[in-house]
Amino acid sequence: MILRNISFGLIVCLLAAHPVAAQVAPALPSRQELQPGQTLAPALAPRDPSGLFEQLPGGPCPFLGSDLSFTLRTVDLSGLPPEWEGIASEAWAARIGQSISVAELCTIRDDVARLLLARNLLARVEIPEQKIVDGTVRLEVVPGRFEEVRVTGSAPATALVRKTLEPVTEAERIDLNVIQRYLLLAADIPGVVLVPTIRAGSTRGGLVLEVAVDRKPVTLSLGGQNFNSRTQGRISGIARLSIDGLTGHGDRTTLLASTSADFRELQVYQIGQEYRIGAEGLTARGSFTYAIGRPGDVLAPLDLRSRSLVGNIELAYPLVRHRRRNLSLVGGLDLVDQRTRVFQTLPLSREQARIAYVRASGNVSSRYGDDPASLSASIELRQGLDVLGATEQGSFDLTRPFADPQAMVVRANLGGRYSPARNVSFIANGFAQYTSSALVTYEQMGIGNLSIGRGYDPNAAPGDRGAALALEVEFGPIVRTQGIVAPFVFFDAARVTNLGPRGYSDTLRSVGGGLRGNIMNHLDFGLTYAHPLDPAFPGGPRADDRVLVTLSATFL
Repeated sequence: MILRNISFGLIVCLLAAHPVAAQVAPALPSRQELQPGQTLAPALAPRDPSGLFEQLPGGPCPFLGSDLSFTLRTVDLSGLPPEWEGIASEAWAARIGQSISVAELCTIRDDVARLLLARNLLARVEIPEQKIVDGTVRLEVVPGRFEEVRVTGSAPATALVRKTLEPVTEAERIDLNVIQRYLLLAADIPGVVLVPTIRAGSTRGGLVLEVAVDRKPVTLSLGGQNFNSRTQGRISGIARLSIDGLTGHGDRTTLLASTSADFRELQVYQIGQEYRIGAEGLTARGSFTYAIGRPGDVLAPLDLRSRSLVGNIELAYPLVRHRRRNLSLVGGLDLVDQRTRVFQTLPLSREQARIAYVRASGNVSSRYGDDPASLSASIELRQGLDVLGATEQGSFDLTRPFADPQAMVVRANLGGRYSPARNVSFIANGFAQYTSSALVTYEQMGIGNLSIGRGYDPNAAPGDRGAALALEVEFGPIVRTQGIVAPFVFFDAARVTNLGPRGYSDTLRSVGGGLRGNIMNHLDFGLTYAHPLDPAFPGGPRADDRVLVTLSATFL
């Protein structure tokens, strides 16, 4: 404690001599800075087997070219439960009482299949041989049913794919809500590339689902950006290696390293592991992060040294898995140990937090009229625990004297995209956090380049509670042979509040625009000009304009 008081006194003296440094708190790395992998694209995006969800062909039209016609009075549809017939009647309702050609029966047949598909029933509609009397037509619905699933391939996860798809053959009829779930769960298995095909089976209405399993065992991603503050090193690089499917249990091993350009200010190393438990998508994950920091620029005279250890374990389960809607539930535990020393050896702070959390997140995509739209949201409850050596409230080890390591925090995220025209999209993303207590560094919400607040240094305005919103108008994308690019303009705004005896609120806003795109399906890039409208800290000058660049490439 005596050493910490001496350290604090020396810092106060030095900061008094350097007014600029006084506005840069010698804080620990923020949560965003300890998760550099978020700036990279996913190691392997699951393949959407969308071709499987098309209606079964009704076969050639035997009446094509016929001159025969009749007055349609009624349609007798067999093979469906009564409650479905009202839905299918939309296919012929407008033609009742009208004179139609027999060739139009094929149109009605295909429209019935389309309407059933829209209600997630995959079926073939047939026109049985008949004699049309008094304008009555008979149609027959033959619901599709998977009589067999054939999975081929030598990848270690082939057996897991086969087990995941077993429920597909158990349904009496093909309900696409059920089929999509298991196909997409199989496609979600790390390192697995599925090539599914539907073929006719040996029975009427019977189908065979053939799935070829290929493997992409290793993915290497490299990236770089200049989002950081001068004290943490403006430019940083990141490398991530993902090794998938070593055991055949849906496993993924991830190795990640990130460092400032001079290998001095901030270095982050992370190892992660995940496994599938069973065939219903339950996933266990664990990771360990080690970071060391030595802030430079105006903080260099203090010779600050920080060390962060973050362990995480969690379970995730997909309650809903669908092409257009998803909902997952996650529960886990964060173990955080962060410390700072001044002049390399004198202890300044040490925070040990143990946080249990539960999170629900989901997304939906649809059409608003003829225009595509999507929405994503999440809500998370976090509770600090007084276990496993957690720092107690009031401890002199805390970076913030009045912080409560056992605080409860509620976080929420909401995002949406709407494209009213082919080359214009409106995008909104926001997040909010609420708590009634002052928080430890790791639990604070951070405003800046790594979240919302482009143009401001990461964690330029940390807060215990607050809200942030990013609005964009995106034009394009402009598609060319070698890649795509999408210009955009943005407005970011955030307001945060710090609690405690010295509590204050801060508002940060910025505007700007830029380009984002992809070259040859390998290199993702972003170029942004950001013009901050407010000071980075209360009472200071307006933050300088920034040109932000990010690059990310995937290999192997």
